[in-house]
Amino acid sequence: MAYFESKVRPLLAHRCYECHSQGKGKSKGNLTLDSRDGWQRGGDTGPAIVAGRPDESLLIRAVEHSEPGYEMPPSGKLPESELQVLREWVRRGAPDPRMAAAAVSRPQEMDIESGRQFWSFQPIVDLPTPLVNDPEWGVRELDRFVLAKLESATLVPNSDNDAARFLRRLYYDLTGLPPTSDEVRAFVELWNGNSSLPDAIPTPEDQGDRPLLNDRGDRARQSLIERTVDRLLATRQFGEKWGRHWLDLARYADSNGSSFNPPYPNAWRYRNWVIEAHKRDLPFERFIAKQIAGDLLPYETQQERDENLIATGYLMLGSKVLGQFDKELLTMDVVDEQIDTLGKSLLGLTLGCARCHDHKFDPVPQRDYYALAGIFTSTVTLQDRLGG
Repeated sequence: MAYFESKVRPLLAHRCYECHSQGKGKSKGNLTLDSRDGWQRGGDTGPAIVAGRPDESLLIRAVEHSEPGYEMPPSGKLPESELQVLREWVRRGAPDPRMAAAAVSRPQEMDIESGRQFWSFQPIVDLPTPLVNDPEWGVRELDRFVLAKLESATLVPNSDNDAARFLRRLYYDLTGLPPTSDEVRAFVELWNGNSSLPDAIPTPEDQGDRPLLNDRGDRARQSLIERTVDRLLATRQFGEKWGRHWLDLARYADSNGSSFNPPYPNAWRYRNWVIEAHKRDLPFERFIAKQIAGDLLPYETQQERDENLIATGYLMLGSKVLGQFDKELLTMDVVDEQIDTLGKSLLGLTLGCARCHDHKFDPVPQRDYYALAGIFTSTVTLQDRLGG
């Protein structure tokens, strides 16, 4: 083995691995020479070496340029001294201590169509309403799905809540806060019919006479629930509770958050915009468009223009290495953080992985990352005020 280690291995690494190394992902003619298994198995033309028989070994004939069409290396014949090293090695039986290298994945073009078949990329489909043993329970089709699961587990639904507990659940679900004692008292009075509702209480057209609870035919209770829900949806507390879920995704903070932690003096404007957007029930597509491209959207009033610009705070938030001296690197780091946030918050994908290579798990090629980065680099996120 000393002969192989001192003379043969360095020669193969210097002359052959560039085109025939599993470790480098190169196997021209499907031949690799960086393991014993590689030359024993050989390539498209069979084994490269016949141990003990240099004249019958295709590798020797190829490097001696005595096998037409297989001259190796293509750049020119090896020096005679190197040829003699290889011949002597083969004559000795080609001793080789190298074990087969682990298979190395070859760079491949990403198969986007195959990636489309992954379960999380499938479009949402309507499911048939399941059959249940108690079709009278519940009001909407969604209730049937809940009941079907309960019945499959031999469970039965709980009885309806009393008025006070029902109101508390509404408040906690929508505002995160409990109702006051006066609000509970007034709601219970209306629920029990001890007070009358205003005539202007709406009844939704799509519900007709069907109640929201199982107290069938009680339109007053149905209207009471709708009126209470509408009132809570219009409160700032609703915007604060549900807006905070988006603010978490948008990495909202009032300061930079890294070791150099300067405050973001106007971050609160974006926070308040998100709260108001939830409170006003801004359509989701507009909610997203304003944050990504609010500076490019048309507007009718200066107030609308200002709100659109505030919404783009979504792109500005997040921790940044502001002390980075390489400004080009800082720019690309900011863009990377924006792309990463966009992917996670809107697509559920870690797009940032494709900054250095095609994504290892999702169908996101590196070229798509930089196509998206090109859009974000055209946006001025940071402005250096030094020098005026």
